[in-house]
Amino acid sequence: MIAGVGLEPFSVAAADLNGDGNPDILVSIGINGGMLELFGDGSGGFGSSYVSRWPGGTALVGDFTGDGRADILLDAVSNQSLLLATPTPTAAGAAYNISKLPATVTAITASPASGDIGADQVVTITLTMSKAITVSGGTPTLALNDGGTATYTGGSGNALTFSYVVHSGDQAANLGVTGIDLHGATAQDSVGNTASFAFAPTAFSGLQIDGVAPTVMSAAASPGVGDLDADHTVTITLGTSEAVTVTGGTRP
Repeated sequence: MIAGVGLEPFSVAAADLNGDGNPDILVSIGINGGMLELFGDGSGGFGSSYVSRWPGGTALVGDFTGDGRADILLDAVSNQSLLLATPTPTAAGAAYNISKLPATVTAITASPASGDIGADQVVTITLTMSKAITVSGGTPTLALNDGGTATYTGGSGNALTFSYVVHSGDQAANLGVTGIDLHGATAQDSVGNTASFAFAPTAFSGLQIDGVAPTVMSAAASPGVGDLDADHTVTITLGTSEAVTVTGGTRP
């Protein structure tokens, strides 16, 4: 039986927390109780323990930083953030560096999601973040693969919205987002953690940008030759650079 973990432990994890080669136990005591580290003595017992006051509800243990040592990931529900506790090279229980994990980009979507979008039409691009953030002090823009930019128009919860107006000459077989420029703006969660906007270039399959107006490439008459008198018909065909639809107006 393990004493001293409180009445409602949230989670239990086992790992070599202090790097001595013996398995240890980490018990999440709750939001206000902190974390209890029980250090194994190598013979089935525990030689020492340490109680931290990290504000965690649930804890996961693993090598999240890839350095071969056990790290602790904390779900800090009291301030709506994740904390990453990484051991120092001489860690012995309490010697952990704690850093808050920022909001990150989890998805990038466009509306409309597909279609042939021409000049002066609008595409709305949404960045979904891992948690809610607030943007202030500037107007971020997204760089697009057709040379255009999408301008930040607002945020709601964990979604940031950008608007792109297709300009004459813009072209892309599949519109994509290649980067972001904050233009001096700050983007932070409710406790002041600065968001991370690192993401791979994203393309929207089937969303074609066509800001180039069609042009007349050829003209042909039928019949092509001959001497035609009154009441005969000549059909003239214009060849354009792309398919066009004629609407409105009056045929002369």
